[in-house]
Amino acid sequence: DDEQPIRAAVEASKRFVQRLDPRYDQIGLVTYSSSATIDSKLECVRRRGSENCTLDVIENTVISGLNNTHAGGGTNIPEAIYDSINVLSNTSGQYGRPSAAHIMILMTDGEANVYTINGSTVSACYAQDYWPYNTGESSRDRAKDCVIYYTRQARNNGIVIYTITLGASADIELMQEVAELTGGLHRHAPRAEQLDPIFDELYERIFLRLVE
Repeated sequence: DDEQPIRAAVEASKRFVQRLDPRYDQIGLVTYSSSATIDSKLECVRRRGSENCTLDVIENTVISGLNNTHAGGGTNIPEAIYDSINVLSNTSGQYGRPSAAHIMILMTDGEANVYTINGSTVSACYAQDYWPYNTGESSRDRAKDCVIYYTRQARNNGIVIYTITLGASADIELMQEVAELTGGLHRHAPRAEQLDPIFDELYERIFLRLVE
């Protein structure tokens, strides 16, 4: 049962990715559970050159990574944002373009409850009550503080985050704040079959932002 919504989310994500034009659009993939993993750095304009960017490149990297995504573990949203910031950067070893629009789509079907980065706790991310609705010093409260901390880091790096929550267990309020802080948009899908229209809307909004 846990796999069913994840598979639906994967298929909707794949359809979104396949709408992009690899000659102009770069895309990477970060997946997460109790920890986050960079499955694919940005593909492929700056990394490979536009003349070498084909749909096959995306199929063998981002799409392949999506196909290998499975349910399980905790919900380390802070590390997912942290790794995604790195993927979108133009620092050494990364392939972000300084003049490009840097956009992150963050999807979750759960509530943040892990806040380690590369296996270690980063106390700076919960040193303040970044999320003002905490009830105490539980790991979930600290994880939410860290979500907002790294969301601010994303904003400071010019990254817009669009958030999608899936199902009844997702933290809608927190994900709304993540999107709002970065100038993005939040959408909720009570059921997996509602994801395609959401991705359609995000696609239109992202490219409208590029035109404007």
